[in-house]
Amino acid sequence: MRKQQQEESEEDQASLLPIKNHIKRIEEMLVLLNNDLVNDAKDIDKNRQDIRSLGEAQNKERTELHNSLLDHCHKIVTDMRELNQQSKSETYNLKQQLSCLNQDKIRLQQNLIVLENKVIETDKDIGFKRRNQQLNKKK
Repeated sequence: MRKQQQEESEEDQASLLPIKNHIKRIEEMLVLLNNDLVNDAKDIDKNRQDIRSLGEAQNKERTELHNSLLDHCHKIVTDMRELNQQSKSETYNLKQQLSCLNQDKIRLQQNLIVLENKVIETDKDIGFKRRNQQLNKKK
């Protein structure tokens, strides 16, 4: 707003000056405007370069992050596979141990039955001999 008022006041003053001064003043203003345009064009070019640089930096950072995430995911998958393999191996070993323990249990149960039968037979034999001895003593 002030710039517009300033330009209007300059135009008012310029209209009072002779034509040569007025033309000179207009040429000076054109030079200033041209310089402003050149500076603005340079600023625009610089801003475009900055935008390109930021875009390239962003792309590089995105690529690095993407690669980092892929590496991390690959490591997680590898670790999970190793853990899964370890788990399978441990499960297999535990199943084998359980099978061996069940076989041992069956053998122990069979041996217990055999021993119980031997004890019963021994009790019968001892009981039979004692009875015979007692009968022989009474006679």
